Amino acid sequence: PPFLQVEGVINIRDFGELPTNDDRSKIRGGFLFRSGELTKITDAGKSTLRDLGIKKIFDLRGEAEITAYKSATSVIDGIEVVPVPFPEAYLLTETDKTEKRRVHF
Repeated sequence: PPFLQVEGVINIRDFGELPTNDDRSKIRGGFLFRSGELTKITDAGKSTLRDLGIKKIFDLRGEAEITAYKSATSVIDGIEVVPVPFPEAYLLTETDKTEKRRVHF
């Protein structure tokens, strides 16, 4: 199944078996994962990531998101975290969610 249980991490899944752009091949299972942010990961969760063979995490959050949500990047022994923020970061405040407006940083 694509969804995995990693203590302290939400919405983590394996992209294995998804088709590539040309639809002739698929992503190898256990190779590419995605998840929500890792600030609440437990020691057991960190161990699970290492057991999955994860060696590198690409953090797509920008500084504005990290600051706004007070969600510093987790340090996980044996796993390199590479910041790769999107060129444009969008956040929705509680008011904006109601009004469906975007706040641009």
